[in-house]
Amino acid sequence: MQLKLGNDGDGTTKINLSWSGALPADSVLIYRAGWGNYPEYDDIGGGVPPTPAYPPGAPWTLAQKVVGASSVADEVPWPQRDFWYYVAFVKDACGNISAVSNKTTGTLNYHLGDVHNGYTNCLGNNLVNTSDISFLGANYGATLTGPPDRSPAWTWARPRTTRSTPARPRTTSSTSKTS
Repeated sequence: MQLKLGNDGDGTTKINLSWSGALPADSVLIYRAGWGNYPEYDDIGGGVPPTPAYPPGAPWTLAQKVVGASSVADEVPWPQRDFWYYVAFVKDACGNISAVSNKTTGTLNYHLGDVHNGYTNCLGNNLVNTSDISFLGANYGATLTGPPDRSPAWTWARPRTTRSTPARPRTTSSTSKTS
């Protein structure tokens, strides 16, 4: 689940992950992979990453190794905005690796509409405020040069894959897919 409050100001948010069933001495190896191609997503590729076996290869990367806890907040290195998926493997004290966990359904690591940090276009600060609204207003009605027009400003008013605010934005050009 996306952490809505309490993030730093770099334009990417933390994602809270939790699990059960690991023993206190077990290591939980958490891997992440993004949909890809932010902010256009499905116009120029991208998709749900395949569920991996151990050890995961690309596009999966080790996010964290956790011992003795049942939750963690993960933040992708800045400035990687995307729609992120996670899986986990449990490594016991003898070095045995579990089967892969269920893959998460995907989580945004930025706030829709966070496209201006008060100084720089297309760079957020984890706040949606007047600088974002002003930037959108200054560009409203602009002729796009795409597809793909890779401006993150256009992700804010796009339809999403579900009616949920944190869902992955869909592209709206005539060439966009319906995924």
